[in-house]
Amino acid sequence: MEGWRDAEKRKDVSRGGRWAFLSAADGSFLRPVCMWRDVSQKLMNRNKLWAHLSVDPSPQQWIQHVKGFLQVYKLLFGFRIWVLGNGQLISTKLGKWAVVTGATDGIGKAYAEELARRGFNIALISRSQEKLDDVSGSLESKFNVETKTIAVDFGLLDIYPKIEAGLAGLEVGVLVNNVGISYTYPEFFLEIPDLDNFINTMINVNITSVCQMTRLVLPRMVERSRAWF
Repeated sequence: MEGWRDAEKRKDVSRGGRWAFLSAADGSFLRPVCMWRDVSQKLMNRNKLWAHLSVDPSPQQWIQHVKGFLQVYKLLFGFRIWVLGNGQLISTKLGKWAVVTGATDGIGKAYAEELARRGFNIALISRSQEKLDDVSGSLESKFNVETKTIAVDFGLLDIYPKIEAGLAGLEVGVLVNNVGISYTYPEFFLEIPDLDNFINTMINVNITSVCQMTRLVLPRMVERSRAWF
């Protein structure tokens, strides 16, 4: 009997080792493995559920059963989104325009191109008008969409009336708060040149911009009950 128990313990350890290996070898396995394990545990109780249903359950039991089914559905839907992505949810049904901050380079430019490919008109907001014009011309010629450019420095605080005026009348369905800054080179925090000014600028660009841009576009999104951030 004890030998059997030891064997079972070894099986449990080996199973745990496989789970640990899957999770540690590649962090991307962690979420689907845990999620699928939760789904499996819920589905394993289906026989007990149908047994309860066959004996005229009370209204409270019906509510519990419905909640259980909803939980399983949410888990399966979440697993599907994790694997296949949620790209189909982002379409011009949300609104005809997408707003992208920091849109002239890197990730911001890639966002603008992908949204334009999906048919959105693009409002580009960045610091350099020359770069904005280049990206704007590229999007219009390649994807046949409308564009609008607003040249502002997000390190400043007096720019938002200009942005609000530039976005007036646009049906904005997607807001990409992409603009951001960090150190120009690796450095100890206390040794950054002009630290006080840098802190203020970094807060304005990385934090204030998110709050202010959301404040500008969110009211009309709420009116239409359609938006994506």
